[in-house]
Amino acid sequence: MNKYFLIDFENVQKLVGLEDLIKENGFLKIFLGKNQTKLPIELVKSIQKLGDKVDLITISGNGPNALDFHIAYFIGVIMTKDNSSVCYIISKDKGFDPLIEKLSADKKICMRCDSVSDLKKSLVPKKESKHKKNIDTDYALEILRKATRPSTLKGLKSTIASLSKPQKLSDSEVDKIIADLKSRGSVTENSGKIVYKI
Repeated sequence: MNKYFLIDFENVQKLVGLEDLIKENGFLKIFLGKNQTKLPIELVKSIQKLGDKVDLITISGNGPNALDFHIAYFIGVIMTKDNSSVCYIISKDKGFDPLIEKLSADKKICMRCDSVSDLKKSLVPKKESKHKKNIDTDYALEILRKATRPSTLKGLKSTIASLSKPQKLSDSEVDKIIADLKSRGSVTENSGKIVYKI
């Protein structure tokens, strides 16, 4: 399963520790605005070590959300070529969230985090608990705290099911996690919409 890290460099410039995430199946795409012609020397040094796992993509035009549309386009290209891929958007721009919710409903894995440190935190908890049920519930809570929260029950089910890849949770396991989230008071359903208290 390939992992793609797409950086909105207009929005997030602190990329310390990002190279730790680019392992055997990791790829980095840094999107630069038309007027971003200089990179910090520390960033250049860190990405040089990654070789062909890094692409610097400079958009050609200006305009509202021009860079965001480029990121959305590349996600479409990536997921068309590699259906099992995972995309992580590092950006503070919540405009990506409706796209992520749609992808989640279509059983594709994509999430947005405000920073590299938030992304690293969201990827760690799955390994910490010894009990499968607690792993899944606690991990789901951690992801929902840091990334896009689906607004519908269908979207929430798809998001939780996607967290278990490359393994696959059964529908009953997903339902149990959602029931656990509800019993904790972390999730409630109101007129078909999901409300979070996390």
